[in-house]
Amino acid sequence: RRPPLGAGGRAGRAGGGRGGPGGPRGGPRAGGAGERAGGADPAPPIRLTLRARQAGDLLEVQELRAEAEGATLSAAGRLPLSLDPARLLAPGPVDFRVDLGRMQLAAAAALAAPFGALPTIEGSVSAGLSLSGAWDRLRVDGEIHGFGLRTELPTGEVPLETADLDAVFSWADGAAVLEKLEVRSELAQVDAQASLALATSLQDLLDGLPIVPGPLTGAAEVRVPDLSWITGLPNIQRAEGGAQASISLEGPLDQLDFRGEVQLTDATLRLATPGLAAFTALELRGRFDKELITIDSLAGELGAEPFEVTGSVRYAGVEEPVLDLAFRGKDLLLYRAQGVKLRANADLRITGPLSQAVAQGKVKVTDGKLVKKIDFLRIPIGAPAPPRPGGLQLFSLAPPLDQLRFDVEVTSKDGFLLRNNVARGRLRPELKLTGTGEVPVVLGEVYLDSMVMDLPATRLVLQPSVVRFLPNDPFRPRLSLRGGMRRYGYDVEMLVTGPYDQPEVLFSSVPPLTQEELILFVSTGQPPAERVDAGGAMSSVAIYLARDFLATFFGDESTEAEESVLDRLEVYTGRDTTRQGEDTIEGRFRLFNQFLFDDDSLYLESEKDSYGDFNIGIKLLIRYP
Repeated sequence: RRPPLGAGGRAGRAGGGRGGPGGPRGGPRAGGAGERAGGADPAPPIRLTLRARQAGDLLEVQELRAEAEGATLSAAGRLPLSLDPARLLAPGPVDFRVDLGRMQLAAAAALAAPFGALPTIEGSVSAGLSLSGAWDRLRVDGEIHGFGLRTELPTGEVPLETADLDAVFSWADGAAVLEKLEVRSELAQVDAQASLALATSLQDLLDGLPIVPGPLTGAAEVRVPDLSWITGLPNIQRAEGGAQASISLEGPLDQLDFRGEVQLTDATLRLATPGLAAFTALELRGRFDKELITIDSLAGELGAEPFEVTGSVRYAGVEEPVLDLAFRGKDLLLYRAQGVKLRANADLRITGPLSQAVAQGKVKVTDGKLVKKIDFLRIPIGAPAPPRPGGLQLFSLAPPLDQLRFDVEVTSKDGFLLRNNVARGRLRPELKLTGTGEVPVVLGEVYLDSMVMDLPATRLVLQPSVVRFLPNDPFRPRLSLRGGMRRYGYDVEMLVTGPYDQPEVLFSSVPPLTQEELILFVSTGQPPAERVDAGGAMSSVAIYLARDFLATFFGDESTEAEESVLDRLEVYTGRDTTRQGEDTIEGRFRLFNQFLFDDDSLYLESEKDSYGDFNIGIKLLIRYP
């Protein structure tokens, strides 16, 4: 029987205890494994206490205690160990326990500093490990507990909340088992279990035999009750709702098979794309495995109208995910800004690799409005601005939609309503949308079925016209507009052609007038004469600007505002002159639309005719397609 062994003292990076033969006062220091070059600060000192004895092939550890700043490790028990290095593990019962008291992870980082930096994790942990049975039938049981754990994503953009962790594991009968893994935080909860066949022994490890793990089986559930934390991610302006996912694992580690399900509940997502409405009431039901993600149903609302997405995303055997998605919705709010709104039916198919995905299908405008007014008082005075080098770009999408390619037909049945202080009418697009989300390209025609333009002194009525987006220069649409007016017995025709930023305007009239006379006539409303009535012209402009100011002050640019009484009233003066030399006056007020037919209007009309008489009546205007 050997006498008991005992040891006590403090240990740092240097070998030997304080004051001993190998210590700083007894002789030269032997650098330990933690010695670092460059004179770095030493690791915190460790206080070590050991009381143990060995009798035969039994080592009894009465107390093993290691203490450092903020950390305590203790162990006790019996281990059948032989003094023969060739056969260290002796027969007999094993009963040994190791406990790590609650330790701040900052202290662990300081202890590990000589061996390299650890990831920055805040919080504290405690752990326990017990050995039982015999060396050939060893059982290992352990647990790990984490408190207030916190880290940050590498980008540092989304600070993660603190989390608590509980894990219980064991190794016995040839299997390593994760009996419980629980992670709890305000952001997410995780529950997992797993089992790995590991038919090896401690003696095999000491003999250097390779570890051959067997099949793995496991399952996990992740619940995210509040998705608002992803708002800080790039291009995510707002996120709400909850999500949960489940996953199961099975098979050898080198051929692991996994599958699972994912759900999204009452979620909201707004991307950082100006004018794009938020996706609301999102409900997702999907499945995934090692080859693809299948979207059984993704339903939601865009502008309070429903849409649905189905399809799959394949990521096995390809360099990047390959999309095959179908997107369908009715009366969706695709764009909204001050004075602008666009709703449409959409039937799209999105296919191809993620960086080269193509959206194909049809978009039919159901409700388009442009009611934003032109503020004449803020138009800069001076030479006209030169044409923009990039031309006209209707919109641009932010990531992740910027790489999406388009092959989409854009049509409309009722047209796009234009109603502001300058023009009233409808635009009917027949377009092909190509290009990418970042630089979309529009090809085709926009038809002006009916349009009235209010100028300071006159009113131009446009006949059916067209704006063309040509393939060779899609960012500079070509105008082909024809309109006219009647005033003081003159029928004036206007033709506008050429690029939108450099148009060519030609006038003609019956009786004929020169171009200079016609431009002056249309601009001022004054009839051709040897001397222009400057006072009358300035009066027309002043009245026009005053009316515009009042409409801006008392009205609004809401796309949801109903048509006002003034919008239904039309007044024309000076189309002819009376026998007394006065201006004729014509006015009409629209009472109803769709009075008898789908495309008719009922008006109340009144006029002061060329004889100077006043008339009143009712007119039914029927439009034919």
